[in-house]
Amino acid sequence: MQKVSNRLSIKNIYFIILIFLFLFSVIRALSDLSKLIKGNYIINTEQIVRIDNFVQQGKADHLRSSKNSFLGYELKSKNGYSFTIKDVAFEGIKDRDEFDDILKHHNLTFIAYSDKLTLDHYLSSKEPIGINILQFKIGEEEYIDLQKGNSKFKRKLLWLTIFELVCSFVLLVWLLKIVRSDRGVS
Repeated sequence: MQKVSNRLSIKNIYFIILIFLFLFSVIRALSDLSKLIKGNYIINTEQIVRIDNFVQQGKADHLRSSKNSFLGYELKSKNGYSFTIKDVAFEGIKDRDEFDDILKHHNLTFIAYSDKLTLDHYLSSKEPIGINILQFKIGEEEYIDLQKGNSKFKRKLLWLTIFELVCSFVLLVWLLKIVRSDRGVS
């Protein structure tokens, strides 16, 4: 009797984990699908405002998703601000190898651009804040092409949404199979 009880409790835990995975994948898929439909991931040059000039402290780090791939850059300025370049801006980097080499320099002076909300936060904050860079300039040279970034990020988001929907479907089929097998046993 004890073995049957343990097996049922393990099976119930397994079933609950599958339900959570299914719900997570459905929520992620719906969220990404909403972004695609509404286009709220798109960044236009009209939305970008100049934040300020900064001097980089040390070299930039990669925001890693796994050992062999990365999702963006993270850097710090000498006056304590932290910066990320990710999502659309990261996808829009014109020449990633050249940009990678540039970010290895210490004491690099650059101009950071972001959105109006970030500018307001920057101007009102007494402490250094984190800034999501949408355009990166050194002198007059722009290193991010937003049109390219929007296009590449859309493709990436589309494939991610398809993957999430397929995972959701597979998990649903698996859950239904478990429910049907339980009904057959009872």
